[in-house]
Amino acid sequence: MLYNLLEAKRLYGTFKENLNLINVPVFGDKESFSSVNVQPVTELENVPSARFIKSEVDMRYYNDLMNCIPQESVSVSLIMSCMLEQVIATEEEKISPSEEPPPTRSDGIHFYLASYLANTANKLPLSEKEYNVNIQLIIENFLHFG
Repeated sequence: MLYNLLEAKRLYGTFKENLNLINVPVFGDKESFSSVNVQPVTELENVPSARFIKSEVDMRYYNDLMNCIPQESVSVSLIMSCMLEQVIATEEEKISPSEEPPPTRSDGIHFYLASYLANTANKLPLSEKEYNVNIQLIIENFLHFG
């Protein structure tokens, strides 16, 4: 065990020696913009398509997409795709999937209550015949959207 710890310490030291950190400026950070030439305000007012960018970025759509994917399945192309979806959602002013209202039901039962009842009924210790009858009732009554 002691040799494993020494090996891990050696690997960590090698990792630290070979680590190349790149300073990435933070959006909205005043220090990062100090070296950039800023145009006078009068020129910006003359441009009709100039948009003002918020310093806070809305990442709700991106987070909703990434949270439904297991961590071991994440790839660079998937991250880029989710980022693109976030940009499109921001431009089109879409609401994030987690903020969408649940579907309305014709029978007046709240969607989350119906889901809870269906999940609870599935956990009951029933015979196969009783289970099939319950599933049929759930499909007919609780999971019908209208």
